[in-house]
Amino acid sequence: MSNLKKQSRWIILLILIGATVFYGFANIFADSEILIDDNFDKAAVGSKPEGYIIEETGGLVEIADLPGSGNHSLALMDPGSSVIKVSKKFAPQTKVVTVEVAFMQRDFGSTAKPIRLLDKDGQGIAVQIETRKPNLFGYKNADGTFNEFAQYEKNEWSVLTIIADVAAQKADVYCDGELKLSQVPFLGKVENIGMIDSFTPGSSGKGHYLDNIKVVAGIAKPTAVVAKKEAAPAGETAAPTQSGSQVITDFKVYSPTPQAQIQTNLQVGQKIYVDRAYYIAKLPDAYVGMDWLQLSCDSKNYFKDPLLSFKLTADAEVFIAYDDRVMKKPDWFTGWEDTGDDMVDTEAAPVTFSIYKKKFPAGSEIVLGHNGQSSGCVQYTVFIKGPNWNPDAVKNAAPIDVPVEVTWKTILAMKPEWYGSADAIRVGDNVLAYQYDTGGWYKNIDMAAELRPEDLRLIQANKKNRTESTIDNDATTTQIRYLAKVYTATKLERFKEGFLKGMKFIFDAQYDNGGWPQYYPEQTEDYYKRITYNDGAMNQVLMLLADVAKGENEFAFVAPEMRERAKKAFDKGIECILKTQIRVNGKLTAWGAQYDEKTLQPAEARAYEKVSIASLESAGIVKLLMSIENPSPEIINAIQSAVEWFDSVKLLGIEVRRKEDPTLDKGYDMVVNQNPSAAPIWARFYEIGTNRPLFCGRDGIVKYSLAEIEHERRIGYSWYNYAPGNIIVNEYPKWQQKWAPDHNVLKK
Repeated sequence: MSNLKKQSRWIILLILIGATVFYGFANIFADSEILIDDNFDKAAVGSKPEGYIIEETGGLVEIADLPGSGNHSLALMDPGSSVIKVSKKFAPQTKVVTVEVAFMQRDFGSTAKPIRLLDKDGQGIAVQIETRKPNLFGYKNADGTFNEFAQYEKNEWSVLTIIADVAAQKADVYCDGELKLSQVPFLGKVENIGMIDSFTPGSSGKGHYLDNIKVVAGIAKPTAVVAKKEAAPAGETAAPTQSGSQVITDFKVYSPTPQAQIQTNLQVGQKIYVDRAYYIAKLPDAYVGMDWLQLSCDSKNYFKDPLLSFKLTADAEVFIAYDDRVMKKPDWFTGWEDTGDDMVDTEAAPVTFSIYKKKFPAGSEIVLGHNGQSSGCVQYTVFIKGPNWNPDAVKNAAPIDVPVEVTWKTILAMKPEWYGSADAIRVGDNVLAYQYDTGGWYKNIDMAAELRPEDLRLIQANKKNRTESTIDNDATTTQIRYLAKVYTATKLERFKEGFLKGMKFIFDAQYDNGGWPQYYPEQTEDYYKRITYNDGAMNQVLMLLADVAKGENEFAFVAPEMRERAKKAFDKGIECILKTQIRVNGKLTAWGAQYDEKTLQPAEARAYEKVSIASLESAGIVKLLMSIENPSPEIINAIQSAVEWFDSVKLLGIEVRRKEDPTLDKGYDMVVNQNPSAAPIWARFYEIGTNRPLFCGRDGIVKYSLAEIEHERRIGYSWYNYAPGNIIVNEYPKWQQKWAPDHNVLKK
């Protein structure tokens, strides 16, 4: 025997010994035959994948030209309404099996299943990988929790590899060739593995792409991909990007959030945060050109001090732009002086930031603490005026054209001239493509994203759908407003036609009693028929109608007849609001989140949304009523009664905090702590008659503390809020002075 052959046999033996240690002796001799090897490159674009079982009700499964140039993949395109699934069977395996798939999403979406390993009948699930918010892969455990093991990025391929040992009922999970989970128990007990599938569950799942699907009997080496940058672990300092400033040095951020940056030349139009598409809409000239700190909005969830620190190389004035919705500033903020100036952002409901200041000498270390509030607000922002800031140069300089990212979240807050651009027309055509024959639109779709031919085929195939047109989550109202803006800027008739079709949907959907259902014209759930104040759904419709009725700005083209119809529909909606204000012992309080469309009595929605008085929704209704000029006595009484109720049910001495806990799903919990100095806060729901805060899990059983409901609902719903406080502190005083000067219900 040659030395080469002897060496080869020794190498093979060593590999087998190593595998024996890791997987057990019985499994290393498993047949290494390839059971599935699909790269889809020879399949025609637009065709169905050969050998796969397909479910595509309301969606589309087909071969896509992605990444391109003959390199094809399998597209599961989900409009957000139904399960889109592919599955494939192979010879059942009772020892070790390796499954690998390349996965990509164009838009982040939670609860998609990139890959599952099932038994030969498709009944028992051995392994289930899911996408988790915001952009994580999770391995589902038998108790319903998840091990979140890796990040992924939009429009980037990730390779998931699972080496599953049926005998041991355990698996190793790799991402891009790197071991992430070792010997984790199967989701459920199976006697064999003989099927894989991948699917989207509708709603937040989004669509995705699959490529290079491989199933091997035995152990196969995972495919490696260049490792992605990972966020700093909780509790560690992520070093900010240092650049440009002549006055800021040694900048540090202590929260485990996305990278912060030092920026120069502060301008209207700049992106405020590294992790949100919110931009500066209004800023006094006195601050233009300053150095500033671009933080993470998610820093607001960090409740430790310090949050950040930096040093000054020269005498400087430091400014903090603080969200006015923060009810009580934290103790570290004592001594900062209100300048009387404001900054405003580009959110759909623009946020106003009051600007505060403080002077510091050269060499100072500036240490700033936590935001003080995490819900119903955004993180503060910091500006620095050093000795090199030249007000005359700023004043005389030509405006800088700061590019603004086109996102669906900011689509109504772009610069006026943008709506006539080619990009605006492209998005407008997307909006028209997504419009159903009903005249409405579905929710949670990024209509600013580029559409591929296969996307358009899916959208066109779903045009006649009558169950998905909704006013939930700002759907339909946002699209109508956008089409009005683009038509006003371009005078292209197709956008006017889409606008009119959308308005017809709004008019047709209104009940005779003045309310609107969540979905129209057909509903798949009973609560979709309910009059819906939840999450401001009906408010958005009424605000649209009010603006159309005025006929100003982008609605100036609207004919007088439609403006009059909009005014009548608005008035009818306000009548519905007045009729549905809840009385307790003959006294008006506030509103529920949804109402029976026939009896106008408060009604349940989902299992955890019980009949109650809803403080968050009521605050939105009160703000809407306050916007009405020359309010009737009935409207004034409704506002006064609701504000008085807000004041009577405020919760004192508690705060709701995010508590990091790596043993829990998503790595944190939401807890209620005692804190005598905390700002007033409100429960989302109050029991009618007792005003007792109530909470509920998916079991539908009412509880009276947040800690009593399951973890998934504890962190997955907004159970507390500060919205009534914003009404009391910022909105009511101005309104009361104007419309009820002799009756301040807050003065006892």
